[in-house]
Amino acid sequence: MAPEVPAISTVTTGTRTRPASEPATVVLPLAIDLAGLRCLFVGGGRVVARRLPLLLAAGANVTVIAPEVHPSVSEHAASGRATHVQRAFQAGDTDDAFLTIAATNDPDVNRAVAGEVLARNGLVSVATNPQQGNCSFMATVRRGPLTVGVHSGGAGPHVAIAIRAVVESALPENIEAVLDELSAIRAELRAKVPDAAERGRLWQAVARSGELENALSKGSRESLDSVRGLLNIRRP
Repeated sequence: MAPEVPAISTVTTGTRTRPASEPATVVLPLAIDLAGLRCLFVGGGRVVARRLPLLLAAGANVTVIAPEVHPSVSEHAASGRATHVQRAFQAGDTDDAFLTIAATNDPDVNRAVAGEVLARNGLVSVATNPQQGNCSFMATVRRGPLTVGVHSGGAGPHVAIAIRAVVESALPENIEAVLDELSAIRAELRAKVPDAAERGRLWQAVARSGELENALSKGSRESLDSVRGLLNIRRP
């Protein structure tokens, strides 16, 4: 059993100290490359079943510590994609983890996990009480290479999910094809215009024209051709 903590505990990371009950007013949205990095789940229930595939898709080296796990987690472990350590959390388990997710149904264990990680200035997400950690998962929209993250600023996960639906509904059905073509246009412009500053000015002109926004919101051939025209890049 983890030591008892006060109702309003203190989280200390580096030189920052703040009450854990007071969420940060501003969070930093950050895309992290997890390929090859060790990530740890403490707990093996439904939260882990939902989030484990995300970390595996990102190429993380994932360990799950829990006496029992969700069937889908067990399948990942059986296939060798993740490692399942079949026991309860022990002190020191998080020592070499880049990212730790505390997701047990025991608040005392989750607090102990978070405390251990925060003591060494590591990254920890607490599924049942995000304020006890220093990072959290966003509601995300994924369409091919596109990832859009939504953080509600404390309004709650259901609000974030609803905002995600609004964002997703605003994207054209062919957004993946649009992004593929914009990537191709960018590569063609880079080959044609070696000077990075000049390329930046050209893209700024396209953005000011509204044609780039049209291409992303409508996904039409006409809007993409307009972008090409402004950049003087012919369609193949």
